[in-house]
Amino acid sequence: MTLNKLESFVITIFNHELSEKSSEKCITTARDIGGLEVKKWKAITKYESQGLINDLGIKVLDELYGWCDRESAFGCFLSHFFLWKYCVETQNRIMILEHDCVFTSKYHDEYFDGVMVIGDDLWSPDVEKDLSHYKKVNKNLFEWKCECDHHGMEEHNSDGKNMEICKLWGLKGTHGYVITPNTAEKLIWKTLNRGITPLDLFMNRDNIKISEIRPKVCYQEQNYSLIQTDKNLFLKEKKGVEVGEHLWENHYDT
Repeated sequence: MTLNKLESFVITIFNHELSEKSSEKCITTARDIGGLEVKKWKAITKYESQGLINDLGIKVLDELYGWCDRESAFGCFLSHFFLWKYCVETQNRIMILEHDCVFTSKYHDEYFDGVMVIGDDLWSPDVEKDLSHYKKVNKNLFEWKCECDHHGMEEHNSDGKNMEICKLWGLKGTHGYVITPNTAEKLIWKTLNRGITPLDLFMNRDNIKISEIRPKVCYQEQNYSLIQTDKNLFLKEKKGVEVGEHLWENHYDT
């Protein structure tokens, strides 16, 4: 099968010291280790996100945003959203990377008409060892096929517990994936017609297909978070990740 064009972007908060430095590491490791040319994509900042949410008429499912800085989370979501729009406009597959993504091995392209996860995340690397919950597409590509009761759950009934019970329902981080125009179009429709949740909860098997490549080619090197707040004791105490409002104010060149 001849694969159509793949473009790769890393979401970067321009003029933000931490984000720019992280993105440069992502670009360097992607080139030198992953064999990819990655370009920066200008992130939507927390200072402009609420206005765009209002302008686009996007409904926010508020009960799921208690753990984070809302405007920062909106900015993260919208940064991906506009990349989905670019994917549809160009009709090319795109690889979406967040600034804390680091490559560890060479990327070998695969085609999957859905969201294809390419990296391990901070929360639960390689979470599912039981391959009976996957459909093996080829030796490197596995489609998520868990049939547990939580498949089909609507977001407005979700408090995140479904992610603990069903490890193959929704993403556990959005730092590295490849998406097709068909799937991007579905996520855009969902954004504008159903309302949004935090991005990894939003990207689930309710209406899109998800797969992953094995072995993974990158991971999330999260030393800080511009979305999490002091309420997230797991990140602060268990993972040693720096969180808080000061990370924005002290490192953003306004």
